[in-house]
Amino acid sequence: FNVLLITEGSQNLIIDDRRIVVPSMHFVLWDSQRPMTFVTGKNLRQIRLAIPHERMLSLLPNARGFVGRPIAANSGLSRLFAEHLTSLEANFGGLPVSDAPRVLGATLDLLVATFDATADTRADTRQTAVLRRAQSYISKHLRDPTLNPTRIANDIGVTVRHLHRVFASAETTVAAWTLQRRLEHCRRDLLGTGIPGQSITSIALHWGFADSSTFCRSFKRAFGLTPKAYRAATRSVAPRRHRR
Repeated sequence: FNVLLITEGSQNLIIDDRRIVVPSMHFVLWDSQRPMTFVTGKNLRQIRLAIPHERMLSLLPNARGFVGRPIAANSGLSRLFAEHLTSLEANFGGLPVSDAPRVLGATLDLLVATFDATADTRADTRQTAVLRRAQSYISKHLRDPTLNPTRIANDIGVTVRHLHRVFASAETTVAAWTLQRRLEHCRRDLLGTGIPGQSITSIALHWGFADSSTFCRSFKRAFGLTPKAYRAATRSVAPRRHRR
């Protein structure tokens, strides 16, 4: 995802044959996975903030619902976010590297708060709340291989049909989102951030996969390498200490 803040001039976006005008001191969210055409106006100056899909959807599950909806940065949280982003562009390069993750985390929190404040309907808010509750539940029970939509729906107090509907609104499914989270945890453990010396099978079982063969197939589809090849590749590029 990308947030475009127009500070001077204007920018036109064409999404799904719909022309969207983004004037000065407005910002808009766009999705790099959707076809889009840019028509640049005169004297354009803009600031762009790029956010990985997984990070954005984990913070704002209905992010795609905000794509192509210009927001005026003239008051309240929207103005505060625009001023923050402008300051960030001017000063981020001078910050210590150790401060960068916290600053960017605060920036995303402010962005999410801004979008939440501009939600159109109570129905959207309720649906988002259900989605976040379901995702939180899944995250807490990832290690359980018996986790399934019926159990999730029952435990968070919704019907299975409604659970599938709210995930569909975020353009995913319960199974796909669960698999993605499990794979991400396994990938991090393969990098050595988990328990040192863990085997690939133990990592897979630890994060809820029923067996290592299913895990290996899923991992290769997601990342293009088998877990064994991925671990070997990341170890081969790890920095080494040289003795003097």
